[in-house]
Amino acid sequence: MTTEERPFTFDESVLGVIGDAGSVIVTREMIARYCEVLGETNPLWTDEAQAAAGPYGGLIAPPGFVSALPVRSVLNPKVKFGNSTFLGGRRIEAFEPVHPGDTLSFREEVKDVYAKTGRTGTMVFAIRRISYVNQHGVTTATCDTSSLYRQTEQVASAGAPEPQAPEPGHHRARDVDGQRYIEDIEPADEFEGSWDVTKEQVAEYLTLTRPPAVEGAPPQGGGNASYFLDGAAASNSGLSRPISHGGLNTSICMKLVTDWIGNEGWLESIDTSFRRPAMHGDRLVTLGLVTDVEGNQAKIDVYLENERGERPIQGVAVVRLPHRP
Repeated sequence: MTTEERPFTFDESVLGVIGDAGSVIVTREMIARYCEVLGETNPLWTDEAQAAAGPYGGLIAPPGFVSALPVRSVLNPKVKFGNSTFLGGRRIEAFEPVHPGDTLSFREEVKDVYAKTGRTGTMVFAIRRISYVNQHGVTTATCDTSSLYRQTEQVASAGAPEPQAPEPGHHRARDVDGQRYIEDIEPADEFEGSWDVTKEQVAEYLTLTRPPAVEGAPPQGGGNASYFLDGAAASNSGLSRPISHGGLNTSICMKLVTDWIGNEGWLESIDTSFRRPAMHGDRLVTLGLVTDVEGNQAKIDVYLENERGERPIQGVAVVRLPHRP
């Protein structure tokens, strides 16, 4: 597509550039805070004594931890299209465990900017990659985030009151205690959990992603926090209620999978697509479905399904499991 044919404009000079987006020293407190916000209880990242006897010789961070780190974006494609921006999807690849004491440097790239036209009209996607490189020069993980630009209208229910915090969910997760072995699973195996979206959890997650303030620079991180927390701002973006952050949605899917595979399993990647928002007050069932098993790897379809039967988030996880002794 030529520049003249594009329905949008952007700064092409950022393509092919790798930017220094900051660094952080990972602490036990940071891992504990992430686990608190997500409700993580896996002993590999919450219990030092049990983790010391585990496969990594000590505490490690959950695989979704890196994507919540406070990255300071330095590359702006300056996309001009529509009036609203949302997260369209997120893909995380986990190569190596992250330990307390690691120094992670963030490398930012704008991988692509393109337009797609569907039943709701034209949308523009900008794909940004963050690579997380430790003090040994090893890339521990990458996170590709798709930003979606579109034209939206104010919704009719703009004045609707904030929903009350939901009662505890009625869906019980299948027992996920213990270790899964590759011999134990086969295509069509299913497992599930539940998640109730609350304003409090969304707000806490946003605090994880917000970089430290720099004097003279505009605040960054957490996306457009207004439509994540404020009803009026959400309606101005075409939303009937405030929504959950896409990174939180992906982390919930990752938690479902890592709880199920056990401590000796490894989540290699997850690729999630945000079909519609998960909104404050939604009661979501978290679903996993094994679709393929080969060697010591398995592919798992993951979904978040609300009480209206909609699946706001869906994706594919690839896991590595040990063979039964």
